[in-house]
Amino acid sequence: MDLTRIESTAGILLVVAGLCMAVASLTSVGEAQSWNVADAFAADSTRGVRRVGMMLGCVGLALLVVGTPILLAAMRGTRGYAWMVAGWTGFAFGAILFALALGVTAIVMPSLGELARSGVVSPQTVADRLTRQSPLALAFLGGNLMFLSWVPIGFAIARSGVFSAWLGWLAAGSAVAAWLSFLHVPFFQRWAGPVWPLTLALIGVYIMGLRDVGG
Repeated sequence: MDLTRIESTAGILLVVAGLCMAVASLTSVGEAQSWNVADAFAADSTRGVRRVGMMLGCVGLALLVVGTPILLAAMRGTRGYAWMVAGWTGFAFGAILFALALGVTAIVMPSLGELARSGVVSPQTVADRLTRQSPLALAFLGGNLMFLSWVPIGFAIARSGVFSAWLGWLAAGSAVAAWLSFLHVPFFQRWAGPVWPLTLALIGVYIMGLRDVGG
């Protein structure tokens, strides 16, 4: 199969996006299994790492929003094209909401955590108030849309005939697992966070491999 240079660029973007998001997942505050983000940021030893992780998550999402439409061009006219359009529309909207909330969190939360650690306010008070604010509500809405929209995208990849069907099913399955991790389901929270972005990186590697074979 002969992929164009533009389509191979999609593979590169997916690889970089997947790796950025995998690192972000590994440095997230999810293991605290609570919304007490201010308290989680209070530790000096992890504050910088978590901030970098969140910023990498924003970069990864931006690259994914840009890279995924390029796959639309590769699947134009296939049986999965309509599913791909629907999935990307939901994903783009969700990713923008989630990235905006993530960016605010990366900038604001460490300062709030410092205030909590210094005793100016109690960590629980800060966390309780934050859970009622719009950024976290947007993050929750955006996160749900972002993960679940990859189910139709995976279905589109599997039905397109352009890529191997197993890549599509793997993308959809790993997105559902990541969604359950996002909802703090204990079993999935232990391992599923990095699996979805690494699956995206695998799809990117596969696309670049097709480009090499096609010349």
